[in-house]
Amino acid sequence: MESNSGSKGQPAKRTTVEVTLDGRVFPFELWHRPLQLGEVGEIQYYWMNSSELRKGLQATDEELANLRNCIGLWWRAAKGSGANREESQIKHLLLASCYGLFANNKALQMVFHDAYLKRETWSNHESAELVLPVPATQVDRNSIATSIRGLLSDTQLSTDEVKFIRAVLNVILGWGVRGFRRNPEQGTQDFVNQIHSWSESVRRRAGHSWRRLCLNQFAYSSKVSFYRCYANAWVHILPVLQRRGLDELSSRFLRFWHWQNQPIAHDDGRVESDVFGGQILALHPVSGNLMDDRGFMTVAGAFLTHTTHDENDTGTYADRQEYHDFVQGILLGLQQYANERNQQAENRHTANNNSVLLRASVPAGTSEDVVAQITEFLKNAENRCKACSGDLECQAVENLASCVASVSTRCRRCHQESHAEISLELLAQFFMRE
Repeated sequence: MESNSGSKGQPAKRTTVEVTLDGRVFPFELWHRPLQLGEVGEIQYYWMNSSELRKGLQATDEELANLRNCIGLWWRAAKGSGANREESQIKHLLLASCYGLFANNKALQMVFHDAYLKRETWSNHESAELVLPVPATQVDRNSIATSIRGLLSDTQLSTDEVKFIRAVLNVILGWGVRGFRRNPEQGTQDFVNQIHSWSESVRRRAGHSWRRLCLNQFAYSSKVSFYRCYANAWVHILPVLQRRGLDELSSRFLRFWHWQNQPIAHDDGRVESDVFGGQILALHPVSGNLMDDRGFMTVAGAFLTHTTHDENDTGTYADRQEYHDFVQGILLGLQQYANERNQQAENRHTANNNSVLLRASVPAGTSEDVVAQITEFLKNAENRCKACSGDLECQAVENLASCVASVSTRCRRCHQESHAEISLELLAQFFMRE
C-alpha cells in the first residue's frame, strides 16, 4: 500500500521481521493493523511500505533496505537450491537489480497501469457505472487475464513486434549473464550501470522511438522480476509471523495479497503468463480501495473461509462460487481504478492542450517508426548503396522475431532497390548506443 496508514481504520504500527536463511539474516520493516474481513471477523494485515519501493533513484539507503533484502533473500534461496547457476535465474537477478533505476519512472505506465491516483476524486462503487468485466460463468484463467489486460494496459503490439522486442532484450540480458559469470558482483553492477546509461541516453532524445519502447518493456520486465523477489520474501516472512501467533485466516489473506501468480510452463515449451501481468495485488493501488470496500471484504472472507493452504497452490477452489465472487470483486475494483485513471488523464488533457494521453503514444502493429529506426540503423552502420554509395532507406522489414531480420531498402540517390540482413546482435547494440 502507498502509505503507512494502510486502509481506513485503526492507526498502523511498525514492526521488524527477521528472516534467517543459510546463516544470513534479512530484516524487513513491516506495517500492520487489524482488518475487518466481513462477517468472519477481524484479521491481522501486514505490508511493506510500497512508497519506498517506488522511489527508485530518489530513495535513501534506509528506504532501499526492504527492496535490497527482497532481492538478496531471493538470490540466497536460489543459491541454496542450486538454481543460481541457471541462465534464466541469473537474468531474473539482473532484471530485479535494475528495478531501482525505473521504480518511479512514469514510462512504466505505458506498459501496465499502477500509478496512484488522486484520492479526493476516487468515487464509490455504488455511484460508478460498472459492469462485470467477465461473466460469472466464464471465470477462467484466460478470461481473467484478458479482462485485466484490457483494463490496465494500452499497449497494442503485433505478435511479431512482441517477439522482436523480447529477442532484442534477451540479447542485452545475454551480455549481462556473460559479465555475471566472470564476476557476479562486479558483473551485476556493470550491467546496472550499462542499463542506466542506456536509460539516460533514451531519455535525452525527444520523441517516441523503438529504443524508448524497448526500454519501457525492459523496465517493466525488471519490475516483474523484482515482484518475484518480493513474493518470495513473503513466502519466508509468513512462517515467522505464524510463529509469532498469526492465525490461519490472516495467513490465507496475506498469501493471496502478497504472493505472485506464477506463469504456467507447458510441455510443448509454451509459457502462459500469469493473469495479473506479473503484478502483485498488495502493490497495486487498487489494493487499498478493495480493503476499504466492506462488500468486497465480506466476499473475500467468504472465499477465504472455504480455502485451505494447499488449495492456494493447487487451484482446486477455482470451480467454487465463492472464488468466482472474489475474482469478480477484484475485477470490479480494477475497472473502477481504470475508469478513474482515464477520467483523470482526460482532465489533464483538457487542462493542457499540448499534452498527449499515454494510450495515444504506443504504436499498434508494424509502424512507420520501425522503418525509420531501421533507416537510422543503416545510416549509423554505414550501409550504403552498392551502385552509387548513396544512403539507404528502409522500405519494409521481415522476420523481426528471427535472429536475422530481412530488410528491403532503396537508395535515396539512385533509387535502386536491394536487400540487407541485420543480425539481432547488431540491432541490440544499436538500441543500446549512447
